[in-house]
Amino acid sequence: MPVAGLLWQHPTRDNCEVAALELTAAERHPCRDYITAVAGQQLLYGALSPTTNGFCCQSDNGALRPSQHRKPPSSATLEHTPRAGTNPSRTDYTDREPHQPSRPRRPQPSPPSPPSPPPLAMGVLTWLGLRRSECFDSPTLLDHLLTSPLAYLVSRFYHLALFLRGTPFYPPRSRPPIRVVCISDTHDQVVSVPAGDILIHAGDLTNDGSASAIQKQLDWLKAQPHRVKVVIAGNHDSFFDPEARSDEDVRAGAALNLDGLVYLQGELTVQEIKGRSISIFGAPDIIECGPKNFAFQYKPESHPWLSKVPLQTDILVTHGPPKYHRDLDLGCPHLLREVWRVRPRLHVFGHIHCAYGKEAAYFDDVQLAYEHFLARPRRGLLGDLIPSGTWVDAAKVVFHGIHSVLWKWLMGGPRSNQGSLMVNAAQMYKNSGRARSRAIVVDI
Repeated sequence: MPVAGLLWQHPTRDNCEVAALELTAAERHPCRDYITAVAGQQLLYGALSPTTNGFCCQSDNGALRPSQHRKPPSSATLEHTPRAGTNPSRTDYTDREPHQPSRPRRPQPSPPSPPSPPPLAMGVLTWLGLRRSECFDSPTLLDHLLTSPLAYLVSRFYHLALFLRGTPFYPPRSRPPIRVVCISDTHDQVVSVPAGDILIHAGDLTNDGSASAIQKQLDWLKAQPHRVKVVIAGNHDSFFDPEARSDEDVRAGAALNLDGLVYLQGELTVQEIKGRSISIFGAPDIIECGPKNFAFQYKPESHPWLSKVPLQTDILVTHGPPKYHRDLDLGCPHLLREVWRVRPRLHVFGHIHCAYGKEAAYFDDVQLAYEHFLARPRRGLLGDLIPSGTWVDAAKVVFHGIHSVLWKWLMGGPRSNQGSLMVNAAQMYKNSGRARSRAIVVDI
């Protein structure tokens, strides 16, 4: 039988938004990868997989692990103010079986594990590396062509225009610059950190989120020579969230030593450095992306960022990215609106390992046109050939992009930019499970 008769892979917008087969609403997961059809029968593979404890969830580092049903903790200790709206004292309970008289029983052999699907069932194109396997991977060229070649071209043009406009801002000439070192997503690993004045870790210090694992990372950060060290939690740092904390840490009365660090959980800190006042706001809240033991998650339809960030914020630190910027289209639109309102000089985040890097933000007509264009649904290779409103939005991006570059070099001149910088500082190299020393340094 030809390959076309064995395999069908859904060419959705981000290759992970597909319709689940005969699944109830409770069984749906936001990161369904793909559907294959083998020998006329539809089989579902990817991030959604029923287990005895729940559903397998795709973690940030690319590993699948089952969701754990955690019992609500009775009490918890953390040397920091708990998140507003949480209830740290919840009744612990244990499911007990009725007493049965003991009798010798023959151990039952465990059922054999089902065989792994052959490469054809996983997708020939994915197996060959021509298409990404899940939504946290970087899209391949074929992914872009099948999803929307127009979106790919417009995105390349937009980033070219940003490059031609130069550095988005410069440190003041009359005062010494402040060097900010940005890292995120170290996941229990230690990386080389450049010298600087402020060190920022944007969350996901660990994998399992236990107090002991977090403390090791905190001790490593304390040993760094930077004058100010700012830390926020990520979705993997469960201990910081009383609602996600493990039973083991609750029973042990575990606590963290945060001395020498500035831990931010929806708070603003003002630091005096080199005669300048720098306002830093940090919040760990992240759009729902995994099981209940992931910390600080919120539903996509909720609005946790509404007027949350103070207007005087110079540096904004979040774990998740805003929509359409260094996010593989997995960022939060509510956070993007808040960033537009505040317009911080520097926005540091992580979470999406494959979107590592930095991107200028000017909050002008070209950025607005670009975001409006990306908000439209992808129509595929053939759909992009049909004239539509998407063509109009693409033309607006091109027009405003050319205008911004000409204005910069013909009217503004060097050092005339007054923009911001968005930094995805994930140290984890893609979804390999290995961290690399690639801290991003910014002078403000």
